[in-house]
Amino acid sequence: MTPTVSRGLATALVLAGIAAANLAAQVKGINGGLTDDELAAQPEDDDGFYEEAKAPVRFKDADELVLTPLARGGYSDIQGRLVIDVIENDNAFLAVRLETPEGAPVSGARATPSLEGTSLVVDSSEALLTISDSYGIVEIVVLAGQMGLDVLTVQVGDAKTEVVLNVLSLAAAGIPALPEVESGIPWSDLMQARVRYEGGSIAADFPNVISERAGETVRIAGFMTPLQAENSQRWFLLTSRPPHCYFDIPGGPAGTVEVLAPEGIEVSWEPIIVEGRFEPIELGNGAVYKLHDAKRVEL
Repeated sequence: MTPTVSRGLATALVLAGIAAANLAAQVKGINGGLTDDELAAQPEDDDGFYEEAKAPVRFKDADELVLTPLARGGYSDIQGRLVIDVIENDNAFLAVRLETPEGAPVSGARATPSLEGTSLVVDSSEALLTISDSYGIVEIVVLAGQMGLDVLTVQVGDAKTEVVLNVLSLAAAGIPALPEVESGIPWSDLMQARVRYEGGSIAADFPNVISERAGETVRIAGFMTPLQAENSQRWFLLTSRPPHCYFDIPGGPAGTVEVLAPEGIEVSWEPIIVEGRFEPIELGNGAVYKLHDAKRVEL
């Protein structure tokens, strides 16, 4: 049976869990790693330093909302808006916290995101991603478009907030440009797929420029993400930009091609061109594209 992307990622998660358990065992019984003197120096709970979490308020009971965008590595522009740097064709993950003016989280509120620019909000059928939870959090994923400044607006009722996406080109980020492949499939076409998360599966709708090439032998240029501890990879991911973390695949499901190469392809950290039988996957649990019987080709 052909292995799936999710199995490889699950293996990595298991290994990470084992490492965390070992670390926890090492510090168990020593007060989380703090000495008695360090524990004695901690502030008391009754000095006002720590505040008790406020109970959530249902959206229908909230008279006024305060929206605060949140993102790892974000910073503020001169207008006070959150700015996120993201590379072309990669995903930006952010959240918006909904609160009352008194700081109580607001749950059950549906957020409406809209974008000005070439980037796209990743569609999802999971209600928990578009409706605030008991912490007042709504999660949003944006697929970055072409280099430039895009503006994401998130609105809930009469309240709204803006996030600026500073989209950087591969060259500006110091990443080698992908070679142009005549008659190949560019990432700009692959990323037109509309991805939805349905339960534990990933569903995708493909534009005609993609679906009409199903079953053809095609060429795609990209970066290799190895999935095997071998120099010759028979199973790997091809992505729109270099990998940097096994838990954050560049470009998301539509920015990734699962490659099956029976004869193996040598590991490379430079851009490569791969040729194989193309399969768009309408419902699966990993990448929404596969290349079968793949081999590396040169221009």
